[in-house]
Amino acid sequence: MAAPRLLSASFAGYLLMTFLTAVNDSMFRWLVVPVGREEFQRLYGWTAKDSEAFVLSLGLGVFMLPFVVFAPWAGWMADRFSKRSSILWLKAAEVLLVALGAWSIQAASVPMMFLILFLIGTQAAFIGTAKLGIIPEIVRRWDISAANGWSGLATLAGVILGTVAGYGLAERILADRTMGLWAAAAALVGTALAGLLGAILTGRVAAAAPGVKFQWNLVSDSWRDIRLILQDRAMLRVTLGIVFFWCLAAMAQMSIDVFVRMELADNLLKANPSTFNAALVLGVGAGSLLAGWWSSGRVELGMVPFGTLLMGVACTLLYFTSDAPWMARWLLMVIGLGGGLFNVPLQAWLQERSPHDKLGAILAACQQLTAIGMLFVSGLFWLLRGPLELSASQIFLVSGLSIIPIVVYVVWVLPQATIRFFVWLLSRFVYRVRTYGIENIPEQGPALLVANHVTWIDGILILLASSRPIRMVAYADYVQGRVLSRLGRLFGIIPIRSGDGPRALIASLNTASEALLRGELVCIFAEGAITRTGQLMKFERGLLRILKGTNAPVVPVCLDELWGSIFSYDQGKFLWKRPRHWPYPVSILFGRAIAEVDDTEVVRSAVLELNAQSMLLRKERSMIPALRFIRQCRLSWGRMKVGDSGGTVLTGGRLLMGALAFRRLLTDRVLAADGHYVGVLLPPSVGGVLANTALALSGKVSVNLNYTLSDDLMNYCIREAGIRQVLTSRAFIEKKPVKLDAELIFLEDLKTQITTFDRVTAAIQGKLVPLRMLSRLLGLNRLRSDDPLTVIFTSGSTGEPKGVMLSQNNIGSNLDAVNQLLRLHSGDVLLGVLPFFHSFGYTVTMWLP
Repeated sequence: MAAPRLLSASFAGYLLMTFLTAVNDSMFRWLVVPVGREEFQRLYGWTAKDSEAFVLSLGLGVFMLPFVVFAPWAGWMADRFSKRSSILWLKAAEVLLVALGAWSIQAASVPMMFLILFLIGTQAAFIGTAKLGIIPEIVRRWDISAANGWSGLATLAGVILGTVAGYGLAERILADRTMGLWAAAAALVGTALAGLLGAILTGRVAAAAPGVKFQWNLVSDSWRDIRLILQDRAMLRVTLGIVFFWCLAAMAQMSIDVFVRMELADNLLKANPSTFNAALVLGVGAGSLLAGWWSSGRVELGMVPFGTLLMGVACTLLYFTSDAPWMARWLLMVIGLGGGLFNVPLQAWLQERSPHDKLGAILAACQQLTAIGMLFVSGLFWLLRGPLELSASQIFLVSGLSIIPIVVYVVWVLPQATIRFFVWLLSRFVYRVRTYGIENIPEQGPALLVANHVTWIDGILILLASSRPIRMVAYADYVQGRVLSRLGRLFGIIPIRSGDGPRALIASLNTASEALLRGELVCIFAEGAITRTGQLMKFERGLLRILKGTNAPVVPVCLDELWGSIFSYDQGKFLWKRPRHWPYPVSILFGRAIAEVDDTEVVRSAVLELNAQSMLLRKERSMIPALRFIRQCRLSWGRMKVGDSGGTVLTGGRLLMGALAFRRLLTDRVLAADGHYVGVLLPPSVGGVLANTALALSGKVSVNLNYTLSDDLMNYCIREAGIRQVLTSRAFIEKKPVKLDAELIFLEDLKTQITTFDRVTAAIQGKLVPLRMLSRLLGLNRLRSDDPLTVIFTSGSTGEPKGVMLSQNNIGSNLDAVNQLLRLHSGDVLLGVLPFFHSFGYTVTMWLP
């Protein structure tokens, strides 16, 4: 059964269960810690300072100890049984445990409170492995990073609510024990029951390894699972990164409590550290969500060094904020943001790259190592606060400084991913990239990607789209120089030197073939040059030479919408031109793999087919002609936009204001509400442009009547189109008298009906109102690409005229195609002699300029 999308009842149930599990874990923990602290002071006469660090460390240690002890059994359970079934049983156990926890608080038994906290930690250890392991089973592979981002957000939102609720319930218990205990019991049990409902909604999954046997020896089982991680260097590094993140989070959370209570200058905030904990956790949630969004369907490890840097800088700066609570909150949020960017890619990598039948064991081992690290941090916190007597600010400073070498190490281990991520992040400000068919790139094994070549940066865009490294075949001139040559070697660029003779060329192609034989991905631009027209050129035979003897499939790639960007040859030059959009839209389509290619035309046809698919995909988001008209008029507000032989000349601003004023008059006072098709009987003139654009702005369909036809044929067209009203002019009717079966509306009469209010409204709309808002005001946002814009009739030379409906997209795509060929500039003048009832006259001479 195919995995559901993120927007499904199954994943929504999973998020609800994850959120409420985190709420209850945090709520009970931060309910026990303050109550336990007060009990220690009351029963044993401890000072506030002595009980502070001890109870915080004890609470963390008791909760995390089961993650160390029972990790092998948690991994066995997650692999042996369906993870959903395991979660259901564990959520049912949670209901009983929190009820016992409420009773232990009522009994004022410190040992019992911490015993229940230990049991809840045990339940969390088992359910945590199952929760993480089920993600790859309930979502698609390319949604794993995004799913981890949402899961992280749900978890940490639950931690925020649970932390605040725990502190609040503790204060209520200390103030009014009876009422506070009833409130705590209701909150804990109710949350557990609601979480059980979320687990029920989660989709069913099969057991990953139903034959795995249970082992009683926890020590040998732990070593067996940890050895799975130790055997893979990449997996070990990722696991250590996850351990580091949770250790830092634990140190920060314990330090926040002391920082707020003991060091913060604002006495009003010293009573409750929950808002500061909330800032930290909110940052982690935002970072997790951002990491899932930035991953764009892949596992992006390049975010890891960026997240590490944010955590290090923010931790160091916290040392200086004891007298600035607002700054402390912001820096804690930045620490959390960096933590989310750091942790989500690592978790997604571990889930995606681990063997399916051993995923539970690996995740359990990771959680076990994490728990050991957090227990170590718990003891370290007690050491720093107790014998060494460091303040919380100093602990943050030490933590921040210790992260600096880790940043250097991460960049050294992941140089390619780091550079790629920062380049990708920079590209987000310049391009809006949409990727389709990324699943057609094989997860393993060789493939030759063959793409069209539109700009200088095509290779970079393809590299950024793929989660797997791709070796690009590129001209050697592009990777010359000290910096570029090093980057070329780092990314495995295969330089091709056609100018050095046939032997050098063959050597480069052989290098690409050897890469395929090693199971790598290789990309080549088969045209051999960047297109000078925006059109796909002939494919050279070099790709066949690369494929020879490799049995590697070909993945066709189409880069669309890049023509017109500053790195394309639009306007006859690279660079030094103003882009048409900002950020510039780009579509990258990966087609299905083609096996045993022996003809370049097969691949070229596949790329052309992808280009056609791209046109259909971007149809709905393409700007309709009416909105293009508004934008073009605004760009040429003070310049001449249209003129005719009668001497009428209008600037872009006056043309737009006139069209908007006519549109207001037509829709409010002239045109019938149910008259969707409106005839136009005008020559190619300024009046004809105003009539057609005003109708387009009002959402009507214009029908430019062929005035060379007889009255009978024109009336036939009127009947066929259902026209009830025709826009024309008295001057035209005097030269071409007609008798039409429709109401004639004369432009001369309309001009006198336009009021000062209409003109002022049109000026404000045309000049000041943002395009998106104006689209809504005019109702243009309701138009779709397939809605008709005009009807053009044939001349009737072979019989009665035949009407052809042209949609918004028909006209828009024709405008794009013609503009790509003509490359019009702001100083160009287009002479239009064809009438608007002619398809070329209507499309090119009226709408294009």
